[in-house]
Amino acid sequence: APASGAVRDAVETPVQTPVQTPVQTEVKTEKAPDPLTAADPRAIGLLAGLRRVDPRLVLSEREAARLAPAVTRWLGAGLLPTQITDHLTARLPADLLVRPVGILAYRLKETPLTAPDTSSPETPERPAVLRMRNCDGCDRGFRSAGHSHCRDCRSRDQLPATG
Repeated sequence: APASGAVRDAVETPVQTPVQTPVQTEVKTEKAPDPLTAADPRAIGLLAGLRRVDPRLVLSEREAARLAPAVTRWLGAGLLPTQITDHLTARLPADLLVRPVGILAYRLKETPLTAPDTSSPETPERPAVLRMRNCDGCDRGFRSAGHSHCRDCRSRDQLPATG
């Protein structure tokens, strides 16, 4: 038993010091404003829609907010959203890396803006659709502005008679 008491005396018991808890000071951190709130909604919509054309073109909110001013500038120059989408998605490399924001930023920044054709309206004019009519010769339905016979009956009428 004396040996165990000697060992007990030889081993120092650790002194417990009171642990001071750090005083937490309230630091008011202002939340950074949402980058998308300042961006043009048309530009954000165009950038978000790129993934429908090419599924690899998925952009985060931060990336879309970064590219939105350039897209807004192109829209302000009179380019149609379809023209911008076609430009951004044309001839993309097959081995496009994980984040496509770099190539999109390059195309928006380095490609010169082309002046839109002022003579063409925003939506191209569609040709008039002619009404269906029945051929007087064979009763086939066809579309024509001035003929009363279908193409086959007109060509048959022009053939010389045999016999």
